[in-house]
Amino acid sequence: MLNLKPHLFFCTATVILIAATTQVAAADYVLRDDAGKISAFSAESGDLVRQSDVPTRSLPGTDARSIAHGIPVSGDQALTRAWEDFCS
Repeated sequence: MLNLKPHLFFCTATVILIAATTQVAAADYVLRDDAGKISAFSAESGDLVRQSDVPTRSLPGTDARSIAHGIPVSGDQALTRAWEDFCS
């Protein structure tokens, strides 16, 4: 049986959905809105790990919607990259 996992890649103009046959690692963190700010939470415990000063409402529409739904992030390096992408 083929196990397809959807991957979403976001940019400010387009959303692309790609089905992949590889196993996706469990998320370590979730980026989401908290009190109107971009925040990172532990996926396991739900504890706040980081909170930025960047208002979620300042993001482009697609990015703001992604943060509102929660973006799973696997690993510390991926969290750092995502944090830099959204918060700088």
